Amino acid sequence: MIVKIMGYLGRNIDKDLQEWKNSCNRKPLLLRGARQVGKSSSVRELGKQFDYFFEINFENKDFAGAKKIFERHSNPHLICDELTALYEIPVTAGKTLLFLDEIQSCADALSALRYFYEQMPELHVIAAGSLLEFALQKIPSYAVGRIRSIYMYPFCIFRHPQFC
Repeated sequence: MIVKIMGYLGRNIDKDLQEWKNSCNRKPLLLRGARQVGKSSSVRELGKQFDYFFEINFENKDFAGAKKIFERHSNPHLICDELTALYEIPVTAGKTLLFLDEIQSCADALSALRYFYEQMPELHVIAAGSLLEFALQKIPSYAVGRIRSIYMYPFCIFRHPQFC
């Protein structure tokens, strides 16, 4: 019998996310992993440590305006100003965690990660996507050396080694 647990269940990745958050040499983070392993949940949990948490899901039609902003600009200051104006959520360095979910649906946002590192490194930016591996195969070079990429693995709720 599996019991459904309400709320957030901590994961090994939480330690890595905390270290990334506190790092003084932080790069935008690209969180990779299979579908349904808890990438978004882990980032949302981290977001509770910030004054503002701004999640943009590029597969959600409610964020079509955000996608257009990334298509128009590569300058992170302009991107943040327009996102703040459009969605009325402050995007402020040191206070906001900007989470770009399902980023494979917006290649311009994926490309913009390098500019966040170069021009606005003090802003906490995490990108993730369930089909990200396929998108990365199509991009010859995506901000190599300007983003940090970590992989999130599924975890097992069973205690018996045969099931893990």
